[in-house]
Amino acid sequence: MFAGTTGVCRRTTSARHAEAGYDILKGIDFPWPIAEFVRQHHERLDGSGYPRGLRGDEICLEAQIIGVADAVEAMAADRPYRFGRGLDAAPDDLVWAGSGPLPLPRPRGGT
Repeated sequence: MFAGTTGVCRRTTSARHAEAGYDILKGIDFPWPIAEFVRQHHERLDGSGYPRGLRGDEICLEAQIIGVADAVEAMAADRPYRFGRGLDAAPDDLVWAGSGPLPLPRPRGGT
């Protein structure tokens, strides 16, 4: 995903942010388990995600939704290392299950 030494640093920082978000939010009394949603938002159905390598039904639906929104934003927005594709192009970059470890399964009866 990331090349070279800078990539290792970026990947390590990225992998920690889900736990950091959890640590920030866990002490706040929300009516829903928001901290856990944040902690799980980079988990993937096939277990390849982070921080805990959860898979399938171990990942709550809310975290899966946040994961999709996060992926679309990451594709659409500019980053220090590349230009964003824009919000209109980002959904075209999402490929349904079967082509890679995505946060959501293929919709039933859909494409």
